[in-house]
Amino acid sequence: MTSAHNPLQTYTLDEVGALMHCSRQQVTTWMDAGILKGIKTGKGTVITTIALTRFQETYEGQDVSNLVRTLDAKKKVENEKESGERK
Repeated sequence: MTSAHNPLQTYTLDEVGALMHCSRQQVTTWMDAGILKGIKTGKGTVITTIALTRFQETYEGQDVSNLVRTLDAKKKVENEKESGERK
């Protein structure tokens, strides 16, 4: 968990949980909701620096503390994106 500047750096679910100050289960919830992308490998799932940065930038200021709030935040972000594309 050293350099955030390495685009090839990957993190385990536990490492992402530690970085984001949440549980491994919360990271899994974000992945299941489709707001954080991971790569399934033979030993588990890893998340790239790029995916984590994209998640942080997209959901900054949103409440993603549980499944219901995560889905609400996803809907809000999608609606904002859609309305921005129509302009």
